[in-house]
Amino acid sequence: MMVIKNSSARFRVAVIAFFFIFLCSSFSSGESPRKILVLPFHVESLERDLLNFSDHVNRSVRKAMENLGSEFSLEPERSSRELLKEKSAPETEEEALSIALENHADLVVYGFLTQDESQFRLKGVMWDVSSGRAIVSTDMTVANIHALAGVLQLFIASLDKRLHGTPRLTFYQSEPPVSPDLKQLHRLPTLVALPRNTGPWRSSEIGSALLGLDVGDLDGDKKNEIVFLEESGLTIHRFENGTLRPLTQFAESPAQYISAEIEDLDGDGIAELILCYQTPAGVESAVARYLNRNFRIVTKLRHVILKSIRDDIGNTKKRILVGQRTDAADMFSGEMVLYNLQGDTVKEDGNIQLPPGTLILSYDSGELGKPGQHFRAILNQDQRLMLFDRENRLISSVSDRIFGHYRRLRILAGSTMRQIICPGRIFIADTKGEGENELLVMKSSDRGSYIQALGWNGTQLAEKWKTVENQGNISDFRIRDFKNAGNQSLVMILVKPMQFLALSGPRSVIFAFDLLR
Repeated sequence: MMVIKNSSARFRVAVIAFFFIFLCSSFSSGESPRKILVLPFHVESLERDLLNFSDHVNRSVRKAMENLGSEFSLEPERSSRELLKEKSAPETEEEALSIALENHADLVVYGFLTQDESQFRLKGVMWDVSSGRAIVSTDMTVANIHALAGVLQLFIASLDKRLHGTPRLTFYQSEPPVSPDLKQLHRLPTLVALPRNTGPWRSSEIGSALLGLDVGDLDGDKKNEIVFLEESGLTIHRFENGTLRPLTQFAESPAQYISAEIEDLDGDGIAELILCYQTPAGVESAVARYLNRNFRIVTKLRHVILKSIRDDIGNTKKRILVGQRTDAADMFSGEMVLYNLQGDTVKEDGNIQLPPGTLILSYDSGELGKPGQHFRAILNQDQRLMLFDRENRLISSVSDRIFGHYRRLRILAGSTMRQIICPGRIFIADTKGEGENELLVMKSSDRGSYIQALGWNGTQLAEKWKTVENQGNISDFRIRDFKNAGNQSLVMILVKPMQFLALSGPRSVIFAFDLLR
């Protein structure tokens, strides 16, 4: 973005602000609605991803300004474009204010997107004519482009608060008490029918950006442990007495962690922990065992992303261990390596062909629709949701590009760096206990993010239910016995950017919705 660098430039901005105030007093009337001019964000980069993201920014900001009521009047997008005089966006703050001056706007919204090596910056401003100053200003630099979505939501929330006087409520609003009919059921409410005055269990804020979670019995005591993953390592907790009790933590420097999964790989009733992480030598996966609050690494595999998946060809209730080689000539060919855990050794056991374009971390399979209809689902590198049969023939594709989240990974394969997109988890499960599965996927919107459940109607995927939208990014979710109460819960991580970078970084909150099964 263009930063005002000298006193001369600051003086020019001050002069423009003075004329703004003068014209405001000359042209406005007390009864007229306040005129808002929304200008496109200027992008100081030729990177395709940032240019594409700027389109999303412009749509989101303008949509946030719509339906403001009789107190405000939004300048049409076409008129705003004409004011730019064949430019795509104002390149400086001075230029943005000059355009607003010509348009006699009361409020002007503008911003900038820039990239400096691996750093991405978003600055959004709302300038008030009557006071001659910026009344909203969000300026944040993040390490990954996918984190800009959170900065954008913060800016939009600030605009919303300034114009409406208070931020919009998130998650559940209070409604009348639960009806007597529901009380007589003596059972937990479903996710879909959850009374709004009963909200989900919510953790206290965690002062880091959690990337993933899983739940399972790591020590064989018939009680589940919970793994929370961040880039620098992982922590183990257990849900007790209505709260999370920390047990231990684990990290190996200089690893940057990508995923963590809890799964019983050898059938002994005690789950192993499957880790994937990036080292200076490339991607590596490890299988670890947990005993007496300590981890022991059983084996490591170089240039492999390990994950367990359903055996949809043989025993569909069984999970098998597969690996995706990151040093392959075509990493996304769909060819995976089968592995078998024998004691403390992981051995290759052949190959399996999954749909082309598969990233194993964004894949699942199972029944959808009528009994006996098996599908394989992926989020590809374009964040498109695609459905295949067991012969890897494409059945359906949803071109909505807001599935999952935009998390970029730079993977070292041999002597070259490869950049891939990790859209996050999808999985197939029966959330309502009715014998019919849904495909669950994370989605983003202009107001936040949510989890959507899709069903197969015989011709296409259709929405069956979704959680309430909440500001922030859902980084991961699972359906597990989170509370060790014999009931399944939809557990999700919501990551929110911190408004004041000088105080701390992003924050994470864990939500658990109890499901009726």
